[in-house]
Amino acid sequence: MDTQALVQALSNTLNPALREQAEALLESVKQAPEFTTSLLQIVMNDAVPLPERQAGAVYLKNSIHKSWKEREEGEEEEVPYSIPESAKTLIREHIINAIIQCPVLISRQMCVCLTHILKHDFPKKWPAVVGQIHTYLSSNNQSVWLGSLLALYQLSRKYEYKKLEDKREYLHALKSLLPLLYQRMVEVLANQSLPFVTLQHNTLKIFFSIIQFSLPLDVVNDTTLPGWIIVLQTIIQRPVPPEAGDVDEEDRPQLEWWKCKKWAAKIVHKLFERYGNPSNVDKDYAVFSNYYIKTFNVGVINALLRQLEVKRQNQYVSPPVVQYIFSYFTEGVDHAVSWKIIKPHFDVIFREIIFPVMCYSQEDDELWHSDPYEFIRMKFDLFETVDTPLTAIQQFIVRACAKRKDILTPMMAFCVQILSLPPQQGKPEQKDGALHVIGSLGNLLMKKKQYKDQVIPMLVTHVFPEFQSPLGYMRARACWMMHNFSDLKLSSQENHLQCALQMLVKCLTEDKEMPVKVEAALGLQYFITEQTEAEALVQPYAKPIMQELLLMIKETDNDEMTGVLSQFIETYSDQLGPFAVDLCSNLVVSFNSLMDAEDDSYKSLTAMGLSSTLEALVKATFSQPEVLSQLETLLLSTIAKTFQNGAIDFYNEMLSLTDLFTVSSVSPQMWQLFAILYDTFTRDGFDHFNEIMSVMYNFVKVDTETFLSNMKHTEVIITMAKKVLSDDSQCLAEDSEIHACKLLEVLVLQCQGRIDVYIPNIVEVVLERLTRQCKTPELRIKCMQVVIAVLYYNASVLLSLLEKTHFPDSTESITDQFFSQWIKDAAHFLGIHDRKISVLGFCSLLQCPVRPAPVLKMASQIVPAIITQLEGLVDAYRVVAAEDNEDEDDDDESEDEMDEETKELDSEEDADNEEDRDYLRALAKKASAALGESIADNSNGEEDDDDDDSEDGMTILEVDFETMLDDDDIIDPFTTFKNTLDVLAERDKDWYTLLTTELTSEHRERIQKLFVTAEQRKAAKESRKIEELGGYQFTVTAVPNNFKFST
Repeated sequence: MDTQALVQALSNTLNPALREQAEALLESVKQAPEFTTSLLQIVMNDAVPLPERQAGAVYLKNSIHKSWKEREEGEEEEVPYSIPESAKTLIREHIINAIIQCPVLISRQMCVCLTHILKHDFPKKWPAVVGQIHTYLSSNNQSVWLGSLLALYQLSRKYEYKKLEDKREYLHALKSLLPLLYQRMVEVLANQSLPFVTLQHNTLKIFFSIIQFSLPLDVVNDTTLPGWIIVLQTIIQRPVPPEAGDVDEEDRPQLEWWKCKKWAAKIVHKLFERYGNPSNVDKDYAVFSNYYIKTFNVGVINALLRQLEVKRQNQYVSPPVVQYIFSYFTEGVDHAVSWKIIKPHFDVIFREIIFPVMCYSQEDDELWHSDPYEFIRMKFDLFETVDTPLTAIQQFIVRACAKRKDILTPMMAFCVQILSLPPQQGKPEQKDGALHVIGSLGNLLMKKKQYKDQVIPMLVTHVFPEFQSPLGYMRARACWMMHNFSDLKLSSQENHLQCALQMLVKCLTEDKEMPVKVEAALGLQYFITEQTEAEALVQPYAKPIMQELLLMIKETDNDEMTGVLSQFIETYSDQLGPFAVDLCSNLVVSFNSLMDAEDDSYKSLTAMGLSSTLEALVKATFSQPEVLSQLETLLLSTIAKTFQNGAIDFYNEMLSLTDLFTVSSVSPQMWQLFAILYDTFTRDGFDHFNEIMSVMYNFVKVDTETFLSNMKHTEVIITMAKKVLSDDSQCLAEDSEIHACKLLEVLVLQCQGRIDVYIPNIVEVVLERLTRQCKTPELRIKCMQVVIAVLYYNASVLLSLLEKTHFPDSTESITDQFFSQWIKDAAHFLGIHDRKISVLGFCSLLQCPVRPAPVLKMASQIVPAIITQLEGLVDAYRVVAAEDNEDEDDDDESEDEMDEETKELDSEEDADNEEDRDYLRALAKKASAALGESIADNSNGEEDDDDDDSEDGMTILEVDFETMLDDDDIIDPFTTFKNTLDVLAERDKDWYTLLTTELTSEHRERIQKLFVTAEQRKAAKESRKIEELGGYQFTVTAVPNNFKFST
């Protein structure tokens, strides 16, 4: 390929007048064998101007991303091209060198290329990458070290979140690379010039990726770890060069020196929190945790304390470093060895470091007045507040006060002293800090006998007056204090509750400072949620509050306010009336403006909150059909626009709204969405099938006549289910396949006798899926239920289809296999619906005059299978009845129990966090599943011993998706079974004898009990009918204890 012509084409892409022609040229040659290698040559050629090299790097990155993966046989792929192996070989040989020698901006692009290559090629196709990295890192030429570290980091990231057993090749590579990494770290540690600190920073990032998710004890152990801990402590406590102080404070965290300290502090925190704290770690790290505590913990804490001393002396310490220091201390509270070191310093740390952070600062004040909306975002945005020094400090003081003696009392005394100072002596920002500390400890104070009774006087004396403060931040703090103590039962007799609510309402509706209004809104939300009396007192102001909240949402784009508005809508739904339409109209305008905004995570989060508010509004108007119809009209275009424009981030929210509008009736205008949803599913909504299925279920179940008026509707449902059940890409979990089966089952049952032409297609879809492995028994059973539904629909048709269906490359019909598996799985049908349809399917089979040989062969096993399922039904009905009758009132905790929960420990005691360990184990189990841990194949019918399904009630699917069979007043499985046996005993004695001859005496006793249940349920049904007609009080007569069982 003409490299010079390629350079010229890249140059032309930077010229607006020539860009289109140049891009067309590059598009035409991108599949040439030398295209990617020529791009790499250009990128690495110092003689080529930098802009053209950058353009080449972008094209190379995109080519590798789209075309590196080899097409697998039978795989459908949008780009029918893969980079030839010869070009790949050259790229693998030179990509790390490109990272080393190229300027920073281009080197970053090459790192992205390397990440993608490693994803597909390491270790099988490119094991030599480890040797390449080792060679560069071993070189005496220090200029190549940074590039080799960047390459190693890309390799480490591939395995960062994998379990140890899934990264054996990487761990093998670390046995040679980690010692070399440590050697280089030691060599450059004393040099604090920028290039060498950059090397240190990147080395720490690699080490963190090694230990983040799991600790490889084969390479990080008592031989290697001591040296690394010394390195980490050295970095944490060494001074930063004076030139770092010349940079503005807001930019200092991005300096390499502070990045280095951050990663060192982050590593020791991770080591302690995940592997080194004996009170929290999983059993796999029990030995290591004891080793860590005894060997390193004291030294690490002392290093962290020295860094805090720097901050105490009013010298700069970056916020991330402060955050990780206090996060480490929080973990150390539980352990006696750690706490003994921290406790002597606690008072000084609290007074001189923690308390100033809790106070309203000069930076806060500047932001409040220059950009109050940004102030709100910084305070309430989840992404801004999770990892901050303030959050870490709050967690630390709460844990320390809850777990350790002699901490809470002096801290509260300090705060009360500040609150009690005369106005001329006290500083309002310090009063804000004192209230901030007390509010952060609110839950703990409410559980302590010593403080619980003092909270109300404290609020009345020190908080209520601040609602009238001329300082906006003090009014905001007063509102914040109220929602932190919103579950406190304020006295209505002394007007404390009325006073608090009136002040919050006034701050929300009349205050001019937006941060105050936001805090007031949150305060009111908490009160009406926690206290019924508060709900009644706020009721007269509900409408103006909702109007104000709507204005605030428009001005602030604050997601918290959408939650408050949703709460008010749900709480005061009976007061909405026509106001709901105006409210909906305004919400739709706000939602559309946010959805149309450029990529902004904060606005997107608010838009999602607004959609939840719209959902709450729709639910609130269910009892007002006329209003609900107007809301539907207002929202229809927005819902359609969301799907048609491919606004995938909002699909779930719009599907929830569509579900609400179709759950009880489907208007003609809502039917417009049927085709739109199908188009969305085929275009980019595949991953949202479960939610789409919920709406499609409504179309089938709620408006069956309209659904059946167009044959294409049925074809769409079958096509969607088939696409999900035949998906080999593993993009969807089996849960989606289960939902697809449920949709087909509903279709068969709901349209019985009216979709005969489609029955073979439906059976074919699920039988094909049954020929492939099902990882869970649930999917297998749900596939079988579709076939059983067809059996119930028309037994003769189903048996004929099974006889005609053969296994691949076999002349054997699938009938024998299907019925054998059905009987084998009889005990594994769960809930009410699944058991019920299975029993009804068996009964249809028994009554069918067509009896293929496989059915005759297993005739003696059918009745025992039905017995098992009916007995399971008895248990399931009992569980559901018990759940319905459960007393929902929780017993109030006694004060003794509350104090027991907050038991404080002496300095020599360790906290027993067994519950925390159980929780962490559960999280780890879930994380493993989320990361792809295979579920055991139970296709042999065996179940997980950990799950006891004997006490199951209703399954989630049958709660969410009812069918015509789920009404026991329409068809009762016990009565159907009894009637079936009675009819067969009378009219088809030979078949009856074949079914019952091998029944044991125990089987016959169990059948008698089921017959009793059938009679009782029949009598109860008749009683309900009479009572519904307003007749006399019906008394159920005694049911005979036994029946004559004919043989």
